[in-house]
Amino acid sequence: MESLSKNKLSNSQINSLAKKAFGKAADEISENNIGEFSALYILKLAGKEVVLKIAPKDNVRVLRYEKNAMKTEVDALKLVKANTSVPVPAVLFYDTSKELCDSDYFFAEKINGDNFNSISLELSPEQNNDILFQLGKLNRQINSIEHSKFGRLIQPDKQVDNWQTTFMNITTDLLDDSKDLDIKLPVSCVEIESILKSFIFACGDVKTSKLVHWDLWQGNVLVKNNKITGIIDFERALYADVLMEAFFRKYAMNEHFCAGYGIDFSAPDNNIKIRLALYDLYIALIWVIEYYYRRYDQSQLSWREEQLVMACKAFESL
Repeated sequence: MESLSKNKLSNSQINSLAKKAFGKAADEISENNIGEFSALYILKLAGKEVVLKIAPKDNVRVLRYEKNAMKTEVDALKLVKANTSVPVPAVLFYDTSKELCDSDYFFAEKINGDNFNSISLELSPEQNNDILFQLGKLNRQINSIEHSKFGRLIQPDKQVDNWQTTFMNITTDLLDDSKDLDIKLPVSCVEIESILKSFIFACGDVKTSKLVHWDLWQGNVLVKNNKITGIIDFERALYADVLMEAFFRKYAMNEHFCAGYGIDFSAPDNNIKIRLALYDLYIALIWVIEYYYRRYDQSQLSWREEQLVMACKAFESL
């Protein structure tokens, strides 16, 4: 997908990065245009494929939580690689020097597999369900990594031992992003702030901080022969409530994922319902606000606004 945040390079520039990392230029270079935030390329080097991911330029305006997202991803990949059996790509070379590129970038191993989102329609219902069950088990492994505080991985100075405070802060950051561009939201910031103040108490139930991928939908899952071979795109990872994970959202809740994860939502208490609704509101806010930062095709805006309106209305029955 085309996006203002992508820093695209010429083949000559990419080969300069490859020579610094590996001592040689690529035999082949191709762009992977599936992502929305960073530029992504596949390089073939002596018959072996690697992935090059390039962060947005420093002067490109991004959401507050997206600043230094590449370091978040690199740190999260190393954490997951060291502490779980989740299949994640190894980071091969990470450069923040800005010597050859006006953005941070890293090379990672390319995991063999197809994008789950791209092939799901070709799979039988049973195959899809089995992969979602596998994903639930892997997602739980990611969430098994605990931390003493809540917050962004690369902002230890802003981490606190209270999830209630952390969630209020990260949501307020989004509202501030909206105010920075004077975005006219379909629901006013005042109304959203009122919802937060009325329902944030439910986050007080969360006592243990865990690593959360947060963006683990089908598009960030690689599959081969009906088995998950890779989990990618950790750039939004944070220490948080595990119920922030993508497959716990109202639009994505799936019984097979939940069975693999080992969680039962058949009779959730009211505070869990509230937390789920708060995280639905959070993602809906991002969908609307990032539209203005990324300058997506205008046809997407009405759907995004509808999701935010519905997410706010959900609190009327809680």
